[in-house]
Formats: sequence, structure tokens, C-alpha cells
Amino acid sequence: MNPDYSLRAFEAYLSGAENSEVNSDATWRNLKSTGLLLSTYVTEEESACMNSVNPDILIERHLEASNTEMSEGTKQTYKSRFNSAVGRFVKHQNDLVGQPTPLHDVIRNRQLRGFAESTKIQARQNKIREALAALPQPNFAGRASGQTFDAPFMLRPETGLTVKITGIPLDLTDEEAERIALFLKVYVRPR
Repeated sequence: MNPDYSLRAFEAYLSGAENSEVNSDATWRNLKSTGLLLSTYVTEEESACMNSVNPDILIERHLEASNTEMSEGTKQTYKSRFNSAVGRFVKHQNDLVGQPTPLHDVIRNRQLRGFAESTKIQARQNKIREALAALPQPNFAGRASGQTFDAPFMLRPETGLTVKITGIPLDLTDEEAERIALFLKVYVRPR
């Protein structure tokens, strides 16, 4: 008999009795709430095997659907909790059919698959870096005072939209850069 890794079984597992394998009730509540939240974004095609679902994709779907933003640290926390919940679910399902698997092995395998996904993301980021490197470099020449420069900035690499900032002082400080950033935020339009 094969273990059932379906979305239905995952939700039943999370909604069932409290998990005795977790050190604290608070930890189990965190795993449970994150698992149930992100599982709402699993597609029908993905629902047959929760062990192969990528939490990064679910987090992005959640952010899109809720029209919110999330820090990288929070994304990592959600990913870790989801992987742990799925790992515990897989171990539980394996135990039910007499195929005991150490929890550490299950979670480690999920993390390795996540590493493969992050490698794909890294490749996309490298392409963007290459596109940025191909942009014209800041123009330090042509200024009468020689104390400022112009800098092109690739705002939207996917469309090639470039913004040119002129008159930047050569001795720009962190505080001044922050002030410029805050000034630009005035023009942000909510989506």
C-alpha cells in the first residue's frame, strides 16, 4: 500500500489531533496555520502529491492574492514552517503504511529540492545582473564643476525601462541617498 500524500490527506492531518512530535503547542499551531494557509494556494494539478509542492510558489501566490508584501525573513519563516509541516505529514503517512522514515531525512530532502529551485531563481537573478552590467555607466564627464555625475538606472529590466538621475554629488552620503529614496516613495501608486 502506498502512502497518501494528497492535499486532502494533508489538510486532514493538519486539522486532526494535536501533534505529539512537536516540542510545544505554539510550534504546532505555527506549523498548522502556515500549512493550512499556504495549502489554499495549491492547484488541482499539484494536489495529488504535497511532498512535491514548492513553498516559494505558494508564498508568491498568497502575496498576489492578498495584495500584500512580505519581508524576506518572513518568507523564509513561512517556507521553513511549511516544509516542516509537510515533512511531518509525509513521515506520518509513511508510518501509517509501514514505511517508517526518519523525519530529518524527509525534511532534508524537501530542503534539497528547495535548493534546486533557488538555483533556478539565482540563474534569473544573474541574467538581470548581466543586463544591468550592460547599461551605460555613470557619466562623470561633461560637468562644469566636476562635482556631480549622471547615472542611468534600469528600473524595469523586463521591459528595458531606464531612469536617468542627473546631478548626483560625487560625495553622496548614505543619509542623502536615503532622502532621495524617501522622496521617490512619494510617487508610488498603490496597485
